[in-house]
Amino acid sequence: MSRFSYILHALMDAAIELGLVLAAQFLAGVGGARLATHVYRRQLARFPERRRYILPRLAIALENRGMFLEALELYEELSANAPDFYAMTMAGMMLERLGRPMEALRHYEHVASHATSVAEREYAATASRRLRHAAENEMQPPWESEDGGAPR
Repeated sequence: MSRFSYILHALMDAAIELGLVLAAQFLAGVGGARLATHVYRRQLARFPERRRYILPRLAIALENRGMFLEALELYEELSANAPDFYAMTMAGMMLERLGRPMEALRHYEHVASHATSVAEREYAATASRRLRHAAENEMQPPWESEDGGAPR
């Protein structure tokens, strides 16, 4: 393969990848989370080396479809090899959405202990305080109760 052919092939692959990313982001934005999920899965199969770039987007699309357990698994996979604050906090949020507040609390405490900045540590600490307060006052998270999480 000539150098020109190689460069042309690489540019075409990059254009296809960019088109897939833009299409999936557009679909996810207009309520087409199911189709966006499909596009991201195809993209992951075609470009496995871009896993760390594609997985967060796929997890968001799954979350938008209400598939919290699948999104949790992807966020945990993202943070398994290298600490990733975004993935770790999103995993905590998925645990909350799955109705597992004590696991989420332990998760946020773990996130706080591995935070690399004051802002990250404060975010995790705030989430932990919120969950402890809800447990002490027998409150539900706002997305689970009609009264916005007020005490029973």
